[in-house]
Amino acid sequence: MSRSYFNVLLNRPLDTTIDIQEDFSPLFPAVPDNTEIESRSLQQREELQQLNHAITAANNHVKLNQSTILPGVTAVVDYGFQDDARKKQALLEKRILEKQSLETEIRIRLQLQDAVRSLQVARQVLAAADETQRSAEASFAIIAKKYEQQMIPQIEYIQARNEFTAARTAHLIAGFDLHIKEAQLESAAALYPL
Repeated sequence: MSRSYFNVLLNRPLDTTIDIQEDFSPLFPAVPDNTEIESRSLQQREELQQLNHAITAANNHVKLNQSTILPGVTAVVDYGFQDDARKKQALLEKRILEKQSLETEIRIRLQLQDAVRSLQVARQVLAAADETQRSAEASFAIIAKKYEQQMIPQIEYIQARNEFTAARTAHLIAGFDLHIKEAQLESAAALYPL
């Protein structure tokens, strides 16, 4: 029944068999170099591109306010104060955008560091889960043979089977977690252009 529901989600015929992929080959053969991935990310991230465009617009606004031609002598006093306030406002907006850009760069660098470290940990967890699964599988094979020869009670067989199943489940979860961490690194590093 669950196979049918799963196939419905994938828009396939209900009786299609489900292949379980246990090959968790990493998308990144080695953890990428931080400086290379950081520079690429700082060039490709959309939020930084938007802030850079906003800073350019603010720069143009500052130049526009600095180059205004003053009206005749009679209105110089009133217009002078307004013009000065506009210049200060434009400069303040530019500084705010520059500060936001700097904060965004720092946040992206932290996000990248976290993604790289999380990927390293996920690889270590997968390696440990792989070793645990192999050990549990070997142990279960030995206990299953002893059980077939009626050398051990059924409770030991069931316990070994449960341990083997738990080890396989942990291995699958660790593999999927590795792929999640790789996707998070791809997102943080903006490896795919928009």
